[in-house]
Amino acid sequence: MLSVIAGACLLAPLLSRYGPNELIRIDGVKATFRHPSREFWFGTNERANDLWANVLYGGRVSLSVGLAVAVASSVVGTLVGVLAGWYGGWIDTVLMRITDLFLAVPFLVAGILVTRVPATQGWAEWFFGPGDGVRAVVIALT
Repeated sequence: MLSVIAGACLLAPLLSRYGPNELIRIDGVKATFRHPSREFWFGTNERANDLWANVLYGGRVSLSVGLAVAVASSVVGTLVGVLAGWYGGWIDTVLMRITDLFLAVPFLVAGILVTRVPATQGWAEWFFGPGDGVRAVVIALT
């Protein structure tokens, strides 16, 4: 099922008639709040956007964030594990206590704190980039 959903999201330009932010007009009138039909599978929203296109293109973002988090978590976890195993001793102890600290803080609380930092700190724009919330979400989830 996940493969079908991922495939549909990757093929979004081929499976949807409209773009995710494309304004739909029918006979010169905005097509707002249209019910699901043959033309609009999921209907349209208040801005006259096709909801099917929004779901497909939004799925692309969600899948890319999930993949980025999985890769980043694997890289960080592997590096910490290799360092702890290679050097052992006090380095192993320090790395494991830092890992325990991350495991002790509830996941959602840590995610909220990390994503709120860019709004209040000047260094965050340099680190996360100007207005790029996707990187902040990937770092928070990693």
